[in-house]
Amino acid sequence: MSTLFFAVRYFLIGVLLVLNIAILVLASSLFSVSDNDSIYRPIFVYLIFLGAFSSVFLIPIALIDLFRKGAYPSRVLFELAWLVLFWILHLAGASALTASPTCSSNDSCGSTQSALLAFSWISVAIRTSRQPAFVSHSLF
Repeated sequence: MSTLFFAVRYFLIGVLLVLNIAILVLASSLFSVSDNDSIYRPIFVYLIFLGAFSSVFLIPIALIDLFRKGAYPSRVLFELAWLVLFWILHLAGASALTASPTCSSNDSCGSTQSALLAFSWISVAIRTSRQPAFVSHSLF
């Protein structure tokens, strides 16, 4: 049971890393084509920061946990703390992007913003589903 749990955990960390890189790339792309006075720019800057910070955070966590058993990042309390923190940050970014008016659907901005919105909400959903799994694994 424990090896299956860790395999799923590493798989989900990999998926979250890919999603964060996608958020970073899409937000950077939208930031570069938006006007200087666009209402989207603060949201795109936040999502660029969030994608970069999440990616930079996930890689050491996965490597430390993979190569050193019993390290601090492998503890359940630490895992829940960073999951909740990034869940709140990603939920804020996805909510802000959802609440903002969309670009015109006829140009590339609309489709890129839709993809960014999808990746943001998928990231929130994965983090939401992981939290109860870690609590139940630590209790049993």
